[in-house]
Amino acid sequence: MRRKEGCLVSGRKERKGFTLIETVVAMGILLVIIYMSLAAFGYVSASSKAQQAREVSLESGGTVLDQMTKELRQCVTKTSLGVEFNAPYYGVRYPVASATRDVWSILHATSPDPGAGGEYVFDTAKGPILQFYSMGDDDSIYRISYTLGVPSSGAVAQRYWADADWQPCQVLYTREKWTDSNHDWVPDSAEFVTVVDNQPITDQVVTNLTIVRPSWSSKVIQVIVRMMVRDASGRPNEIMRIAQVTLRQ
Repeated sequence: MRRKEGCLVSGRKERKGFTLIETVVAMGILLVIIYMSLAAFGYVSASSKAQQAREVSLESGGTVLDQMTKELRQCVTKTSLGVEFNAPYYGVRYPVASATRDVWSILHATSPDPGAGGEYVFDTAKGPILQFYSMGDDDSIYRISYTLGVPSSGAVAQRYWADADWQPCQVLYTREKWTDSNHDWVPDSAEFVTVVDNQPITDQVVTNLTIVRPSWSSKVIQVIVRMMVRDASGRPNEIMRIAQVTLRQ
């Protein structure tokens, strides 16, 4: 018998394409790959932002320490009628040198204490955290003050704080020229001319500024700057920068 051309060998037609099960499996695999890619991208983005925040904090802390140590090395002894005033003084008003360790921090600039409701309320009547007299390039004597503050407008909202109990602050800088108009070597309040008034010298990243006068030396000042940042997973991490200065006088 002759076989006809084009006849079917079997009774079934060959099918082309994917089955429904194959399509569902392929879509599932594709979704897993997309999810893993987005998760990896999100982690890399979070790590980049965390690293940027850390660099900003380190730069702010370094700026504060560099400026403080430079000016403290120019610190001058306040005198009264040629005799050291309130000796041993060495030109530093806050904190004072004493037989016991004197520590000034955000507690000396705020009311209530930090952590009570999250918000800092700064009390100017309490005085700055660090204040001293420094010799300027023009051979004039300046009163230098450092404290902490929060911008009156545009402050960082609490949901963006690294730690909900510690509001990030700025370090504020004040510089006043002492004129000694009556030439008695006693600094009266009317003899100060403000040159710089509460100027922020850091971003809003500082959670505490601590000044220590150790009991073992009236000429030594220790400066501790603390900053709180989030890591890539969102957990708060503290960065601390420390400097120690020995006054020349």
